[in-house]
Amino acid sequence: MPKSLAIASLAEGYQWIDFKSTVDGSHWSQSSRLEQTSGKGCSIVEFQGKVWIAFIANDSGNNVLVCSSPDGVNWSGGNTDIHQAAGSSPSLAVFNNRLWIAFTANDSGNNVLVCYSDDGVTWSNDTDIHQASGAAPSLTVFDGKLWAAFIANESGKNVLVCSSPDGVNWSNNTDIQQSSGAAPSLAVFAGKLWVAFTANDSGNNVLVCSSLDGVHWSDNTDIKQAASSAPSLAVFDNKLWVAFIANNSPDNVQGADVLVCSSPDGKDWSSNKDVGIPGTDVSLSVFDNFTFVPYPPPTPPPPPSGRSLVYRDGRVYGLGAWSTIPCSIVITSGAGNLPAGPWIGDINYPGIPIESPCSGNPGEYFVVQASNAAGESATLQIDC
Repeated sequence: MPKSLAIASLAEGYQWIDFKSTVDGSHWSQSSRLEQTSGKGCSIVEFQGKVWIAFIANDSGNNVLVCSSPDGVNWSGGNTDIHQAAGSSPSLAVFNNRLWIAFTANDSGNNVLVCYSDDGVTWSNDTDIHQASGAAPSLTVFDGKLWAAFIANESGKNVLVCSSPDGVNWSNNTDIQQSSGAAPSLAVFAGKLWVAFTANDSGNNVLVCSSLDGVHWSDNTDIKQAASSAPSLAVFDNKLWVAFIANNSPDNVQGADVLVCSSPDGKDWSSNKDVGIPGTDVSLSVFDNFTFVPYPPPTPPPPPSGRSLVYRDGRVYGLGAWSTIPCSIVITSGAGNLPAGPWIGDINYPGIPIESPCSGNPGEYFVVQASNAAGESATLQIDC
């Protein structure tokens, strides 16, 4: 099964958590909605072959909760309370074969705390990393250490990082000489530690910086996008990806558009792509093992001269004014491992048998194209 880039989004008004994924960065799946609500943002990661999500209970207690899915579609019926309360969104990471979570204490001190679990069910007591944050922290693993990024708990809002070789003993913070209007996000890409954040001004531009050692940091790069909340970083398909909420007024009670951009080097960034769900907070991550439910592509334009295709019992047949000369059929897109093709034969009768790429996962499809030397052609989307 190919790697998938996944995104979790908190829908404003309802506080539902929506989950989507893609195997190519362009076609996004249908939404998988958790039967959970959250009062703040969420964080997703893969651990022990499952998709895990952490979030804050949607009540005055602000308890930190987690739940999991074997496939990103079917979620555990209940949640696990890790017996901690948080004043901010949590952040997940996998370090030394354990699931780690970071959050700020649910009090005025805003101390950054971490806990860990060997199985996602039984959790340790919290460890205070002796730092305070004005926004949600972010965790990642770099150079054999667990790293945290956060915002200084003061008016300057400087972006700070610190690290630990074991999750218990933490370094002093390093100021990366940037300030942010929202929580930062960490990722490791091309041998460097990267951080994304929004500019600490009314423009809310999304900025990124990088470091070879976590101590000496580059100047910021403006990705030419603006966000209304904290961005989220991930590495997928040899590119650095960022997800964020559009910096505009929401079209409905569920929030503004969720957008993504990518870069092959962290400097030159693509234009944004709308994932197709509204939200107020996002978390981006990459997974090896869950069901990808393809989002149907746009319906192909109608074929010329009334020619069309139909698929029955493993064969493709031509409808309309097809000549009798041989046709060639190829599969142009779809889910799963696409067979090589082409398949050649008489499309009128007895039809052309093809090899299906369907693997049994819900929502799969593939697209075939038939053409011949006379210039006749047509396409057909086939649902598995």
